[in-house]
Amino acid sequence: EMKSSTAIKIEVCLFDGYKDFDELLEVLFICDQNCVDVISVPISFLSYKQRFTKNATPACLVDFPLGMGSLRTRLAYCIEAVSLGAEILDIPVNPFHVQNMQKTNIKKDVSSIAAFCKERGVKPRYILNHKEYSMKEYVHLSSWLYSCGVKTLITHDGVTVDDPIDNLIAAGQVLKNIPLEVIPGSRMFETEHLDILTGTEIESIRVCSDKINRFF
Repeated sequence: EMKSSTAIKIEVCLFDGYKDFDELLEVLFICDQNCVDVISVPISFLSYKQRFTKNATPACLVDFPLGMGSLRTRLAYCIEAVSLGAEILDIPVNPFHVQNMQKTNIKKDVSSIAAFCKERGVKPRYILNHKEYSMKEYVHLSSWLYSCGVKTLITHDGVTVDDPIDNLIAAGQVLKNIPLEVIPGSRMFETEHLDILTGTEIESIRVCSDKINRFF
């Protein structure tokens, strides 16, 4: 059982590091037994979807982790992921477009993927790493992304180490100022961070699969 009395939902993100099939299945079994809310996986893992969808919603990492693919490439990933059963698409914001404030390109990306997702009945979510920006910059960029059509924001990809408290503060500041759904994501979260969120508007956090023993 989860090592916390909090009602915060747990999402788990799996990367490509599982060379051992049995290790992968063990992780999926732990997630399923503990009623993980969402499991986000690389497209190559979706073929094992039946192993973890008893309780969890299957999500797919698209153009992950760099987010530097063209819109055409990203849409191709989306199409394949949905054909394999993904119900959620987790997509890094293109860092080049963000750094250069290329609103036209971001809007085109978001609107094109949103139209595809609406047609197929799946949910797009965008990842923007908080650690790359000051708090003020992060809130500003989140507002800018919202104006481009982003509805759900994940605060970190979990690939690199970040400060979990800064992560939660960033999520709280975005929620305070922008009507976005915000999901804090970090490989550094511990159970005490779940307790911090109790009573806030944050409903879910996202942890990395190699850290799930901290929670179950």
